[in-house]
Amino acid sequence: MMNADQRAVLEDWKDDCRLLMRVHLDKAAQCERRTLYIGLPAVVLSAIVGTTVFASLGKVPQNWATVLVGSVSLLVSVLAGLQAYLKFP
Repeated sequence: MMNADQRAVLEDWKDDCRLLMRVHLDKAAQCERRTLYIGLPAVVLSAIVGTTVFASLGKVPQNWATVLVGSVSLLVSVLAGLQAYLKFP
């Protein structure tokens, strides 16, 4: 049998575990949102760059267009690298 002090300790532990579980779940939800903040722009920008490259195959693009597509491509690389470094799924 357990005495009152032991029961009180177990109740405290149970309350702490519930609190930590809630904090863990909140943090997991926050990480899922971060995945969208980094991953979604990377996918959209990558699609735009790919489409632009295919659309300009038969044409000579202007300098500003080349710089813009190159910059967006670099941004996509940085976002994908961040996503991998931060270990987002």
